[in-house]
Amino acid sequence: MLPVLLSVITRALVTSDNCFGGVETFEKLAATNFESNTVPMAGVLLQQDNVALTRDCINLCRQQQRCTTFFLDYTQFRCLAYVESSRRHRDHLRASNNSNLFEKICLKGISRQEFDHICGNERLWAFERVKDTILDGFIEKELANMADREECAKACLIETSFICRSAEFDEVKRICRLSKENRRTQPQAFVYVKDSQRDYIENQCAPAGPASCVYTSKMNTNVFSMDSLQFASSAEDCQLQCDREQSFNCGAYGFINNRCMLSGDDEKTIGKHPLTTMKGATYGERTCVAELCTNGIFTYEKITGHILRSAITTPVELPEYSSLGVTNWCRGSCDMAQLNCPAFTINYKNNRCERLDRNTQGRITDLIFSEGESFFEKICLRVPQIMSQCQDKFWAFERVLGYELAPVLYVKTLNFVQSRRDCQEYCLQEREFPCRSALYNDETTECKLSPEDRRTSPGHYYRSRNIKINYLENQCVRIHSSCPYQRTTDAYPAYTDIVETNSVTSNEECERLCNNNRYFLCRSYAYYSSNSQCFLSGDDSVSAGSSFLQHRSNIVYYERQCSKLPTFQHANQSSNNGDTVHIVDTTTDEYPIPLTPLTGETSTLAPGMMQPPSSSSSLPPSISPDIDSGNVNKEVVIINGTVGGIITTKITRFPESL
Repeated sequence: MLPVLLSVITRALVTSDNCFGGVETFEKLAATNFESNTVPMAGVLLQQDNVALTRDCINLCRQQQRCTTFFLDYTQFRCLAYVESSRRHRDHLRASNNSNLFEKICLKGISRQEFDHICGNERLWAFERVKDTILDGFIEKELANMADREECAKACLIETSFICRSAEFDEVKRICRLSKENRRTQPQAFVYVKDSQRDYIENQCAPAGPASCVYTSKMNTNVFSMDSLQFASSAEDCQLQCDREQSFNCGAYGFINNRCMLSGDDEKTIGKHPLTTMKGATYGERTCVAELCTNGIFTYEKITGHILRSAITTPVELPEYSSLGVTNWCRGSCDMAQLNCPAFTINYKNNRCERLDRNTQGRITDLIFSEGESFFEKICLRVPQIMSQCQDKFWAFERVLGYELAPVLYVKTLNFVQSRRDCQEYCLQEREFPCRSALYNDETTECKLSPEDRRTSPGHYYRSRNIKINYLENQCVRIHSSCPYQRTTDAYPAYTDIVETNSVTSNEECERLCNNNRYFLCRSYAYYSSNSQCFLSGDDSVSAGSSFLQHRSNIVYYERQCSKLPTFQHANQSSNNGDTVHIVDTTTDEYPIPLTPLTGETSTLAPGMMQPPSSSSSLPPSISPDIDSGNVNKEVVIINGTVGGIITTKITRFPESL
């Protein structure tokens, strides 16, 4: 059916306020419409069967000055415009089983550029509103004498002292209350207050921050509202498209016969109204829990040679004197942005970095190879060992998708581990052997720990057939200091993290700086004698592949070669109870002593007090896994580790002669 457009709207007189000096956007009221025959109507904006109309209806209403509000009927596939808004007809708002109401709002005093920077230039609606509903007990800031609800919404949108996820506007008292929380982070506080004249306003442009997201599925069920219709090869493909949607916050999807129906609604927004029944359809609803890192510490997980293509980026302003070695500066910028920066990237070739608005949660396919760049994802680790083992580290783990060690090298298996983060925590607090790497399977939730890594056993590190496999390399263990260096002339590391210039008068001094570096496991270095400079890198040919070197005259590059290092000697030996155990020689490694458990709120890496090791370790605060105890080491040598203070590195200028 061809779209039906009524010319009555295009020729109508202007009855709504214009938005001169501001930005016009929309707010959505889910499962809501006006009571019949109470608000003047302008006619049908658009009608077309079996298609998603949300974007077109919004654009048509935006073009028509007389269209102040419209409702979208998802069962009749049509949208109809109202001449007046809920400003004068708030009491006529009623629940609806098949439609959402979209209302124009004007955010005065904000530029289009500023709005697009906050919300993105594709955002269909910036706020969601619920009548006579509040978020009880979570007020961060209270603003009096607000002119109207739109001014309150704008205050939430542009708040800079904290992330404003929702607001409450009191129509009678003209008070605007801003909150860090919303109905998803604090569902128990989301309450209906009849005839209160107080409305809940949810900021759709608030950055998600680090979060854990899962989908729950139902068969023979479809979405309440189809806001976007895409082609998908499978339900999993449809789920990925929901994760990548940028024009609205996708809360659920429906999939049937290669039709992927994305919705900005879920069972939280539609309340008591039922989902649509559709035989053969798969319904998936997304639930995300914000990572506030209570009783833990934010650090980073590095993926070398990759970027996240779907992320919205914000350039980090670097000091004028900086050239190479900006990792610490870039990490510091992301730290300061807190939950506004769930990840960042570094472009080593162009010596720049960018904060990102999202992480890889549900977006694995958006990670693409990019030579000379690395992706750093903010993670929260909640074990006391993070303080002692990872003190001052720029990143705590390196992650490689779709790679693993040979099964025989994993000496402990934990089943039903909730997340990749939990697996990393088990690795950090492992006491029977120094855990150098771990494997986490997103599908089976299996976590395997190993005293070896891709450098100690390069012949047993290979690509897996399963993209859901995560190879996780612990950067908080001691490096193999006995590994010899291999020399390459006229080159320096492409992924340079630090440039040292203070009193670097010899190659031996540069090597010492690499061996003693506390900010990352220094895998390679280069000495530039003419300028007395030393380039340090956490990468090498193993992690960066063929792109690990940049060629420059008069610089000598050195890379650790551990392939000849005596690796862990495994032998099968029967225990007293008949079980087979792996005996592992770990005498070449140092193993830090754990600290007392963390208490209090989120903190940053700082020195801690040491205590003697106990005989057993506490598990992460999640579902306790089943441990394959027949695969646990029995012989371990523990050498005390050390805890250092916080040190700030100096960023130095790359020589102009290069």
